[in-house]
Amino acid sequence: MNKPQKKSGFYIDVTCPGCGGELELQRDFFSLECKYCGSVLRVVMPEAPPAYFVDCKQRKNEIRFKIDRHLKEQKLPLSRGELAIRKQYFPFWKVEAIQLQVTQQTVEHEPGHTNNPFTTNIDHGGNFQWGRALGSALTGPATSMPESKINVNLKPYMTTIAASPYMTGVPNSIGMRAEYIKIKPLTPEDGQEDADFIPVSANWNDVKAGLQKSIEMRGRAYNSGKYNRSELFRPEGSIVYFPFLIAEVGTSGGAYRFVFDGITGRILHMNEIEEVSDFPEETSIPSPDFGQINVKLHRCRNCGIDLPADKSSVYVCRNCSQAISIDQDYTLSNGVLIVKGGSMRSQADKLFPFWSFKLSPQIISRLVTPVSLDGPGDRLIVPGFHMGNFDAMRRLSRRITSVVQGYELSPILEYSPAFLPVTMGLNEAEIMAEAILYCSQLEKNPGVKASEFASQTEDVRLFYAPFHPENYFYVDSLDGAVTFEKNTVDIAE
Repeated sequence: MNKPQKKSGFYIDVTCPGCGGELELQRDFFSLECKYCGSVLRVVMPEAPPAYFVDCKQRKNEIRFKIDRHLKEQKLPLSRGELAIRKQYFPFWKVEAIQLQVTQQTVEHEPGHTNNPFTTNIDHGGNFQWGRALGSALTGPATSMPESKINVNLKPYMTTIAASPYMTGVPNSIGMRAEYIKIKPLTPEDGQEDADFIPVSANWNDVKAGLQKSIEMRGRAYNSGKYNRSELFRPEGSIVYFPFLIAEVGTSGGAYRFVFDGITGRILHMNEIEEVSDFPEETSIPSPDFGQINVKLHRCRNCGIDLPADKSSVYVCRNCSQAISIDQDYTLSNGVLIVKGGSMRSQADKLFPFWSFKLSPQIISRLVTPVSLDGPGDRLIVPGFHMGNFDAMRRLSRRITSVVQGYELSPILEYSPAFLPVTMGLNEAEIMAEAILYCSQLEKNPGVKASEFASQTEDVRLFYAPFHPENYFYVDSLDGAVTFEKNTVDIAE
């Protein structure tokens, strides 16, 4: 019998709207199938930052034992009398974004050796020593010449920041724990006995601005290059309420206050107090000022059949062939399209999704060299699927942007199993479009600012184009050109 796969990473509990069964959604949650009633469900995230909470794992009847053990280690008298304990949930902003890092690197090379044909690939295994002597004679003594190189890197960014005023013993961050601890969506009904939910006092806009400034300052401090810097693209925030236990107890030598981690039970802080406090009996309930996560039936709005239980921003219904856009905050111009002549040339073909943004030809010309005598086009193309690294995605974006003028697009008429999921939604694709434009300018002008080249889209399209695998690559099925490496995408053949 196969053992169930152990879950890892961030995941939350939800309830099936069909049968009420408890379900768990993991990190990249979007849709799933209910294991109780078989319904296909979709998670709808709110516009306002959502809030979650972490169940306290520590029992109050175990706290005195931990306190006495700690006092004994400190060679202090053991506790006596009544133990006052209060469970408190402190809010933390969990911030996720894409971090862009620009670094200026100085590379030294020897022009006499690298630029002279006589000195290319010499000294391999001790051979061709005559080449260096002849090259030096022709070019003169080699001199070291510095060359400045700009490196641009994009990577995921996550941090947690306290969202309430500082309290002695409570950390300013819960670090990466927000990525792997089990959390639940928070509702105003989640108030617990003997538990206080500390109000959120740090405004999301202020948190974003402060974090952006901090990232920029650290980017300049850690790197000495003139153009080195670090920026965040479109940070998204949510609130995570984390449990702490506040305990106060008296001893023969005085009274002490302890702060415990509500998950591990570790003592975070201890200090001496004048006397044990009387914690109020009333409890505070969570603030309702946050977005609510909803779970809906994942069905085609045209025919009502269940859509596939995979993560995608757009689906082509297998029953009515209708293209279904899940995101409600935008309208796709001309619907969802397919490259004409790319329906299915062979069974090996797969239809990859691409986002198409209309921009001015002047902006497009900064990104690619026109392949048409008519000049650059007016569409920036970004893959609608995730790739292994930003450089691979950027190369593919440039290549399709340069040839998209030759594509003839038509509406989708029938469903095909070759349609691949649109795993990169519109919001993320817009971030990528902005980053691609920004990076192309940084290579030419390292002093440029991102705001100068933010994408201004007039309309958005989504189209599918056919590619087929050959050896280690995916090949464009329309023109036979090798386009991108197979190992940069996670696609089952």
